[in-house]
Amino acid sequence: MADQVSALDLMKKNRTKKITFMGGELEIKMLTFNQIKQFSELAEAAENANDIESNSKQMAELLKVSVVGMEELSIDDIGEIPLGTLTDVVNEVLLFNGLRNADSEAGSLGNG
Repeated sequence: MADQVSALDLMKKNRTKKITFMGGELEIKMLTFNQIKQFSELAEAAENANDIESNSKQMAELLKVSVVGMEELSIDDIGEIPLGTLTDVVNEVLLFNGLRNADSEAGSLGNG
């Protein structure tokens, strides 16, 4: 008889999605409730600070936890990526995690 998996175990499974991006492929992760909560706090702090440095930190933290292979991303790395590219990836992450509608305009991330 196969072991039964609890509803909680099923819900805790990490889901990912592969997206085509700039001729390549990125794998983005479904964030946990706690990660979203932490990100929301960072977003609020960045909104209050309203400067590029705070927005860079916010984007770096989001990309580190949500894009496979970017776990070691630094602020210096962020500085080498065009803003439009960062915004596109962040928007894909937000869409996948239900934090943004496909119809909505670009968010305020990185527009500080």
